[in-house]
Amino acid sequence: MTVKMSSPRPTKRARANLTGDAHVTHLTEASTAQPGNGTINSEEVLRLVDQLSHDQLCDIVIKAAEAHSDVATHIHNTIEEMREKERNRVINFDSLSKSVWYSINVAHRKLKGSRQYDVAGDVWYEVVDTIKSIAQQCGPLTSLQTRLNGLSVLRKIGKTICLSDNDVVGHEVQKQFQSDHCLEEAMIEILSTMSEDERRTIREEESSEEGLWLKLLELDDLAYDLCLFERLNEVLDLINPPRECDDAFD
Repeated sequence: MTVKMSSPRPTKRARANLTGDAHVTHLTEASTAQPGNGTINSEEVLRLVDQLSHDQLCDIVIKAAEAHSDVATHIHNTIEEMREKERNRVINFDSLSKSVWYSINVAHRKLKGSRQYDVAGDVWYEVVDTIKSIAQQCGPLTSLQTRLNGLSVLRKIGKTICLSDNDVVGHEVQKQFQSDHCLEEAMIEILSTMSEDERRTIREEESSEEGLWLKLLELDDLAYDLCLFERLNEVLDLINPPRECDDAFD
């Protein structure tokens, strides 16, 4: 009796890849499976969100807020909570001004002149980073006192720079600030978050020797003689806007 051998089962052809990725023959279940009820669990949402850019996220949030009032309400309440938290928090920056003074005047004074010259650039970068850090911590949501503290300490840092010309480090830092305006820009950034009334309050402290306004005027005088902080006039104008003179000849 002859036994008829069955022919081998033909290999199943891979399904055509309509996306054009010919080298991909299958996808893992984890990457393609969708929940039966059409919802996505929190882990999957987090994985997807991590792949979005900042602009894409903003666009999605805006569209969701426009389409769903509860989303808009949640955004509003979250911002108010952030503002309230910041309003109740006061940051004191005095330690940063002391750190700048120490770096410029003390930390490297035992080094020989050539070595001081080598480290002067690092000290300058440190001062710039400190200035920018203060400005970043004095945003529009922060308490008014925090922003006033920031302005006060930036003024102290400016005075330290003006008076630090006794050695190579101080002299080189001064030279950098003859062309760099990050100190004034930080002050302008903070003042721009204040209302006119808040800025006027600074100006009206002129009766006090400890008031910020008189100390800013002092800094302006010191800086002028050293050709430093050439944009300080913009800072002063924000606090005390120049009066518009009527043209009497018209």
